[in-house]
Parts: sequence; C-alpha cells; structure tokens
Amino acid sequence: MLNEFKKKEQIDEIKQQRVLRKYIKGNDFPTLVITVCMHGNEPAALAAMKLLFSSDRILEGDLRGNIYVLIGNVEALNRSQRFVHKDFNRVWSRENLDLVRHAPKEEWPEIHELHELKSMDHLITSIVAKHGVLPLVFLDLHTTSADSAPFIPFNDAIMNRKLAENFPIPLILGIEEFLDGPLMSYVNDLGFPALGFEAGRHDDPFSADRHAAFVELFLYHLGMIYLTENQIHELKNTLILGFKFSAGFYEIIYRHGVFPFSGFKMAPGFRNFQEVERNQILASDQSGEISAVQSGLIFMPLYQTEGDDGFFIIRPVSGFWLWISTQLRRLNLLRWIAYLPGVRVDTLNPRIFWANPKITRFFPREIFHLLGFRVKRTSSDRLMLVFRE
Repeated sequence: MLNEFKKKEQIDEIKQQRVLRKYIKGNDFPTLVITVCMHGNEPAALAAMKLLFSSDRILEGDLRGNIYVLIGNVEALNRSQRFVHKDFNRVWSRENLDLVRHAPKEEWPEIHELHELKSMDHLITSIVAKHGVLPLVFLDLHTTSADSAPFIPFNDAIMNRKLAENFPIPLILGIEEFLDGPLMSYVNDLGFPALGFEAGRHDDPFSADRHAAFVELFLYHLGMIYLTENQIHELKNTLILGFKFSAGFYEIIYRHGVFPFSGFKMAPGFRNFQEVERNQILASDQSGEISAVQSGLIFMPLYQTEGDDGFFIIRPVSGFWLWISTQLRRLNLLRWIAYLPGVRVDTLNPRIFWANPKITRFFPREIFHLLGFRVKRTSSDRLMLVFRE
C-alpha cells in the first residue's frame, strides 16, 4: 500500500514542477505521456508515479521507451483544490487554445487555468514534435468522489479501444459527448490514442496502488517493460481486488448537470456501477428531488462540493455492436457524411461536421455512433458530429 507516499509533506517536495518525471530512451522507441493532478484534489496518482519511477519496480535502464509524467493544474494542487477558477479538464477547447496561443495575456479573462493551459499546451506540443512519428500514447490519471471500482473512460476511437481492452475492468465509451474541453479529446484530435484511468475514491488508501498497477501493466502492453506471468497476474489482482463488477464495455446514456448555487446533493450511499431503476430518487436540489430518467448503472455520482457533473447513467455495450461499428468504420464513410441533408463539414477540421437536428432527427444517435461519430448538441439548432476512427 502506498499510504506512506501520500503524506502531504512528501508531496510538497515535488508538486511545484510541471514535469514530475522524464526518461528518454531515444526517437526509435514508443513514448508514453502520463498526466496527474488535472484536478488538484486528486493527489493519489502523484504519489503513485513518484513511487513507481523512484523505486526498483521500474528501472530506467530496463525501459524500452520514453516516459513523461506531467502535473496538470499545479496551482490547484498547491491549494489542494479541484481547480482555481475553472475545471482544468474542461478548458482544452479550440477557442481557448487559440486565445492562449495568439492573444496577449492582458486580453485573457481572469481565469487562472488559462495560464496552466498555455504552459501545458506548449509542453505537449514539444513532446509531439519530438516523438510524434512513432507510437505516442497519453494516459490521464484520476480518482472519484464516490466509492468506485477502477475504470477506464475514453473517446470511442478504435485506437483507444485496442489499448483499453487489455484491462479486466469497466471500459466507458463516449464520455466526450457529455464533457466540454477535456484533455483527452484534444489529444485524440491530434491523432494520438488517449485513455483516462479512474483508480477509486480520492481518499481510498488503495487508489495509489491501483494507479501504479495500471501504469505498470500499460507499460507492459506497450512493450516498454518486461513482466512475468506471475507479475501480470498480481498487478491485475491489485486492480480488481475487493470489487464486484462486470468487466467490458459500457456507454453513457445520460448526464445530470449541476448548475452553480443549485444546492445539488446526492442521496447518500451510491457507488459507481450500482444498479438504479427508472424514477428512483438519486439526488435533490433547490427544485426538489431528482430521479433517474431511465434504468441503468449509476456512474460517477458527485460527493464533493466542486464539479458540474452530478451523476451519469450507463449501460453495457454488446460485443456484436462493437464488431459492427468496427466493420462500418473500416468502410471509410467519412467523406460521404457531408452529403446527408442538413450536414456540412467544419471549415477548419475535416473530422468535425455540423448538423441541423431538425433534419438529422431521422438518423438516431446510435447510427452516428456506429459510423464512428460522437454527437454533441451545441445549441437548439446545431449538432456537432466528431469523427473517431
């Protein structure tokens, strides 16, 4: 257990710098970029990476690849807050990136996370320039406010699926439809695979152990370290020990958003992947009780004062659906989507399409999912279709 490495005085020694660890083997090797503390109140991954790359578990001389461990929101970590002004995992939009890249700082809004964005964007751009020819993969490590088995959230791209399916835990598809500006969507838009990993509750003393086990297994699957069968078995047991869940793919079917000063409060006792029934009371706010709009599994219920995602509802995805979607994506239908009524291609990004929902309502969301598109409503008269291979 990594409890002793989570003590505040030990974390204080390292949390000021953006680059926590860096190991460079050479340009002929794959590269893994790990981000920790995108939220400043989630230090378990920081402690885990400090231990993992400072002990004999991972020896630099044995590495067959390049590794960067980056701290996300440095100032929020200093304050032990989720964020300073705005969730740092919601600011990676095209508009914000254009702002911090081209506008003078005196023209920026008074949002601290824009300064963090400029710094980290510059660093990621430099890493991509140096290592972007050979395999380059990103991991974003997190914890949750509710009791939870570990899980992997990711955008539904085939390159992400291939990495995620190596792990015997829940794999959550399509979270980008419900979040604005996450780092991993930005990375996918650059053309590189990216996975999140949620290790458990913030203050669960075993969350750091799961982070370390996950990263070690991930390095193995990338071919960057060697593990014996016994070591692999032990690391997988670290991930799943103490939890009852069904591994495999799930999709998000509903999000309940939280507005400032709404008085949102989850009903006590919910944990990730717990079954809920339609009309079951899940939370309350100033308007009264909040019930489940449909049956499924509750996902990421909010048990902290910060954050605007009250809870999600998810459901399993069948293997047949995954197979069909893979075959359809191989047909390269991207170029034909713009010929659908009410659809036009984005002027700057050929993988983004804009659709009139009044016209495309005849095409269910699931059809777009099968073809590799994620659907986001940006206004009452416009949908954004984001293509993921």
